[in-house]
Amino acid sequence: MKRQCAWCGKGMGQVNSPIKSTSQEISHGICSTCEFHMRASSSTMELNEYIEDFPHPIVIADNNRIIINANKLARVALRKDFSPVNKLPAGKVFECKNAHLPGGCGKTVQCGTCKLRKLIMDTFNSDKQFLDELIILDQTPNANDSSRALKMSVSSLKIEGVVYLKILYL
Repeated sequence: MKRQCAWCGKGMGQVNSPIKSTSQEISHGICSTCEFHMRASSSTMELNEYIEDFPHPIVIADNNRIIINANKLARVALRKDFSPVNKLPAGKVFECKNAHLPGGCGKTVQCGTCKLRKLIMDTFNSDKQFLDELIILDQTPNANDSSRALKMSVSSLKIEGVVYLKILYL
């Protein structure tokens, strides 16, 4: 089985699989270079500069599901390239239809079943890396608009007290 960095896409060689697999299957991890840069970035480089170098949309959240930052690829994909996304709840940034309800993101009955919320919280609470989690979010840019489905494959990793989300739009 081939191993590949989930963040930069670099090949990381072969790994033995406990189950029978084909050579076409891919296992994901994080390469030493990406891990080093993620750890180093928290103290030596502005986070804004660092995440701009990734070839994928990257969103960073804190333990309250507040978005700390997003790289340009993420902001453009979320149609927020000219508006700030930092210090906003994830539901507002991703335009969740429930974020417009009384109480807002994280405080409605529907929030208990939100896969994005669960992924961020599970990453914080378990320190586990999640790879290619399918998340379908009903988006509504404005309270009066009709909703549309946003399909994403999301990988997450906790480093230095924040969660990095790599997003691939489907």
